[in-house]
Amino acid sequence: MHQRVRDLRAALLALTPQVLVLPHSRADIDALSSAHGVAYFLNRHGIAARVCAPSVSAPAARLAERLGFVHDSSCDPAGKDIVVVDTSSRSMLDVDVSSARSVLSVDHHEGGDLPGFVFDAPATAAVVHELVAGIADCKLLSFLAAGIVADTAGLYVAGADALSTLSSIFSRCSLRVSDVLDLMDSEPPLYERIARLRALERMRVYAVGEYVLVTSRVSSFEGSSAWLLVQAGADLAFVGSKDRISARLSPRFLRRTGITLQAIFSRLTADVGGTWGGHAAAAGMHTEDVDVALRAIPTIVSLLLEQRGFPHSIRAY
Repeated sequence: MHQRVRDLRAALLALTPQVLVLPHSRADIDALSSAHGVAYFLNRHGIAARVCAPSVSAPAARLAERLGFVHDSSCDPAGKDIVVVDTSSRSMLDVDVSSARSVLSVDHHEGGDLPGFVFDAPATAAVVHELVAGIADCKLLSFLAAGIVADTAGLYVAGADALSTLSSIFSRCSLRVSDVLDLMDSEPPLYERIARLRALERMRVYAVGEYVLVTSRVSSFEGSSAWLLVQAGADLAFVGSKDRISARLSPRFLRRTGITLQAIFSRLTADVGGTWGGHAAAAGMHTEDVDVALRAIPTIVSLLLEQRGFPHSIRAY
């Protein structure tokens, strides 16, 4: 066990029950699986803990249901010890934790405002796997494996550390990559499919240099809709709802340009205000004016391409 994980283990075991484990808003598979992993660790060591996730992404909710993991949709943090998972930013939480007795974050993204542990890891689930590796059952390990696969874009950006962790899980539980992918593959519900089609109907298409950038608006399922737009041919997809933008990049764009969503959202939040969190190819942003932010994105991408010496003219279609 790495020293940082030992330190995390000691910090968790010093908490007072009942502990609430909170993933970030609209928790993805990595966040939700990691939250259940932390709660499992605490409960196995006699510290009562439960997962509180007021909003969960559709893929994470489907996978949790399939594996039999349940969580609370509401909770009262007042006077409790809180573990925040897969973010270290207050703005990315559904719950105001200011009344909590203590807050400890476990994350693999830099730049948050909560105290805790930030790891250089491909997914928070990889850290939690090391925490629970000696005690977890295969149902939880499968959930964590799915978190790693999801956060490495289906293993497309997985490095040796991610593959090593997955190899450990696969060996212990007699799994294959296809088993995890099958767990994650399920038919989206009716309203998610409608939202995806609405995103196609409302999209605005730009050519920025040689890359296709698409923006759109939906009322829900913006992350799933952005994923569909990339599948349909976009190199960059940004889909807004009431106060949030979810984005996805194609592997082609990321590989050829080196421009990440961290770079785009950092510039965008500086220009229009808001907060963001996420990864190189999948991220989200909260902002008070989604339409202004969506209109600003083509110009920001053009400027980033120009800085790297790529063609960067903008054409709207």
